[in-house]
Amino acid sequence: MRGYLPMTKADLAAFSVSARADLAAIYLPTNLLAEEYGVTELEDIEYGALEIAREVAEQSHLPIIVAVEIDDSLVARGTEQRAGVIDGEFSISMDDVVAFYLIKDHDEELEWYDASESALCLDQIAG
Repeated sequence: MRGYLPMTKADLAAFSVSARADLAAIYLPTNLLAEEYGVTELEDIEYGALEIAREVAEQSHLPIIVAVEIDDSLVARGTEQRAGVIDGEFSISMDDVVAFYLIKDHDEELEWYDASESALCLDQIAG
């Protein structure tokens, strides 16, 4: 399953160097999210989780969303505070990354970067 992590430029730079990140929350395609969005296909539920991550990222002025492949058991290790938002203590590695999404403008689609393009993605972030 795919999970989403909004980050600052500094967070992504540090993650790229250390290849590990510890998290307090992750955005996942959960059953509660599926119910709230009224969808059943995993792809649609994952899109819902990405949209929630984007909303949080935009509200917090975080320019990047990291997409990671997550083991299903991760959901059970946290608490779902609201649909698709899992709070807990999680650790991910750069090997878990499948893509980066860059938010350039609220009205535009996310820019997609491959997991191997963290340096290119960092170069595209202003500031």
